[in-house]
Amino acid sequence: MSGVNILEEAKLVNLADKMKTGEIENLLQVDNGILLGHGLANKLNAHVGDLVTLASPKGTTMSFRVVGTFQFGIGSLDNIKSYVSLKNVQQLMGKDNQYITDINIKMKDYTTAKTLAATFGAKYGYKSEDWETANASAMISITIRNMMTIVVSFTLLVVAGFGIYNIMTMTIQNKLKDIAILKAEGSRQGISCRYFIPVIDYWFLGCLDGLGFGVRHVLWGLEPAFP
Repeated sequence: MSGVNILEEAKLVNLADKMKTGEIENLLQVDNGILLGHGLANKLNAHVGDLVTLASPKGTTMSFRVVGTFQFGIGSLDNIKSYVSLKNVQQLMGKDNQYITDINIKMKDYTTAKTLAATFGAKYGYKSEDWETANASAMISITIRNMMTIVVSFTLLVVAGFGIYNIMTMTIQNKLKDIAILKAEGSRQGISCRYFIPVIDYWFLGCLDGLGFGVRHVLWGLEPAFP
């Protein structure tokens, strides 16, 4: 459970695009409202309008009304994540309005996150993590998925290449008789081959187009998911 300023959190993670039911503004309009991850809501069999009870480690309990559900598409988040207002969490934990445990910063250039995290940690003396470190387990699964995508794509390209090679070989073998007839009629070798060169040109251009499409597909698949 995260206690947040929901409007700022929505900007940080594009929450409005990930809502399954309800609206993020409902969290501001309903007292003790809560937004549940889609997987968590299914586990609790909770729907918009239902009441759920939360308990703190100290035994304090509070009831919250479900005002919406969201889905990031990552099971490890959707099955455990929920949002409530910051003041409600502070009340549940028995803390004052100065109690804050985390500050999340969204970078325009995600590649600078690791460097800036180290800089902020050294400057302010607080623990600071970049997004890759904070989501290390998810990044491992993404890396494995990308490796599998590359292997499968390469295998398909090799199989398709051999298939095209076999088709072209059989086509040339079938045309040998036609070439022999043209030569028998007095055609020079260059003139005889001229009838078959366009086919080879089309094959070569098709290979280049397919290779370019495959490379673009693989490279786009390697884009980080979290930023």
